[in-house]
Amino acid sequence: MPMQKKSKEYLVAALDFMQKGRVQLYTPFLEQDSLTIVGPSFRYENIQAAFDLVRDQYFTLWLDSLFNKLNENKEYDSECSKIILSAIEKLYEIILETKKSAPTIELSLIRTKEEAIQSLLTKASDMNKKLNLLKYSYIKDKKLFERKLREYEKEVND
Repeated sequence: MPMQKKSKEYLVAALDFMQKGRVQLYTPFLEQDSLTIVGPSFRYENIQAAFDLVRDQYFTLWLDSLFNKLNENKEYDSECSKIILSAIEKLYEIILETKKSAPTIELSLIRTKEEAIQSLLTKASDMNKKLNLLKYSYIKDKKLFERKLREYEKEVND
């Protein structure tokens, strides 16, 4: 498959993933889910610091759920996952830029989790390479064995 077509497929898959994440972000507002964001928002509407914490907690949990879904979903290969991780990181950076004081601990946690996921993806890729090497060795050894077996059978029959 041409590289450009594969890149388009990765981009479409990444956009689909992010669209589903966006739906997950705003659904509690549409459904007026009092446990996640709506209830706590009203509870702390007059206490700005607490309101900001509720909003940050909601957003951080949403980002965490995106990372978890990406990590659990095996349909994305490492290149597609890199695109999704990059999009999530860029989104988070944009959100932090709009805030007056960016909580660096959150960004640090997100980056640490991103590095862990990237490490897992690298290990998965290495495991695939090792699996392919094992398959190759198995096929090679099987063919060599069959060849030797035919030679012995020929010797015995002669």
